[in-house]
Amino acid sequence: MRRRIKGGLLLVAVLGAALAGATEKSSGWRLDFGDEQIGKMPQNWQFQAGKMFVPKTRFIVREDPEAAGGKVLSVECDRSTGAAMYLLSRHVDLNKTPILRWRWRVRNLPPGGDSRIPGKDDQAVAVYLGAGGALARRSVGYYWETETPLNHVGHRNLGGGIVKIKHTCVRNKSTPQDTWVEEEWDVASEFKKEFGYLPETFVLTVGGNSQHTQSRTRAEIDYFEMIPREQSKFSAKSVAAD
Repeated sequence: MRRRIKGGLLLVAVLGAALAGATEKSSGWRLDFGDEQIGKMPQNWQFQAGKMFVPKTRFIVREDPEAAGGKVLSVECDRSTGAAMYLLSRHVDLNKTPILRWRWRVRNLPPGGDSRIPGKDDQAVAVYLGAGGALARRSVGYYWETETPLNHVGHRNLGGGIVKIKHTCVRNKSTPQDTWVEEEWDVASEFKKEFGYLPETFVLTVGGNSQHTQSRTRAEIDYFEMIPREQSKFSAKSVAAD
């Protein structure tokens, strides 16, 4: 994560905080990609990547009969990096729905990818909750890694501490490829414990990286949900659901 482009990717977890707009926030929220157009980026998501990586990084909707809505968000990197942001706080109150649940799988991992090593710091897919402004940007991230040990926690401080990221290895090569896995994380508790406050404006970000390993990776997201703690399947612990 020492390279400039990597820092740019992680900043994407919080840049959407400046977006305006709000709707009534309910006690539950769910997003799948069933109503999206195949071959296109889903509506209400914003894409960011370095110019040299466009269009090598793609976030597009693909048809999949195994998905909840019959379609998935495909994260595809060709020796590249990028991220897609969604203004989650427009729909979600973290006090009411602190648990993020999602289902994902990988098709291709970056060979040798390992977030502990700057020159190999690639992940086929990562999910972030981020918040902040120009002078203080904060995020927690959940990585599907290759070689990084499960539950390894890393921290990044960029820009003299302006940007701070806590990231956890949720999955690695020990989980079979082409297999759907459901996760649950108490993102509200994670964020508050790490940074000392609960944000009112925040974004959900999906990222992918393969530039360090010069590989081609692909992963897929089926859906996202924000739910109350009492609806957690896994006792709302801040650990990956096996």
